[in-house]
Amino acid sequence: MGDELEYKKADPIFRKQRIKEFIREDLIPTVRTNYIFIGIFVLVIIFGVVAFPYDRLLGGNMNELKISLGYPLIFFEFDLGSFDYTQPFRFLGLIVDLIIYIIISYLLDILITAIEKAYITYVNSSKTRYIPQLYKEKPEILEIK
Repeated sequence: MGDELEYKKADPIFRKQRIKEFIREDLIPTVRTNYIFIGIFVLVIIFGVVAFPYDRLLGGNMNELKISLGYPLIFFEFDLGSFDYTQPFRFLGLIVDLIIYIIISYLLDILITAIEKAYITYVNSSKTRYIPQLYKEKPEILEIK
């Protein structure tokens, strides 16, 4: 009776639970977001390797040869033609690109989740739906006594 303590300033609902009250379950990112983000980042690196100017390398024109990675902004650029030391990493480009990749992966995850839920509801509704079928009447067998 008098054993219960009352905390007047304590929040009975944790912050994480309170945030979940205001955000729908469809908009919460899943583990798939991480995989999509890694896939986008690897694709950008592969695109940078494929876009390497092999013609200048094979032609021997080393003055204008640059290795650059990043899309839409370049976050790594290594100039093979100049002998001046410049920092190859561009941190502002890397940060902007990572933010863009995170947003794209989050939106793709929400889209995939919405498609999955629509497909599941379609499959479940087709199972419960009654589809009438035509049956031929079986002839009755007359028993003679």
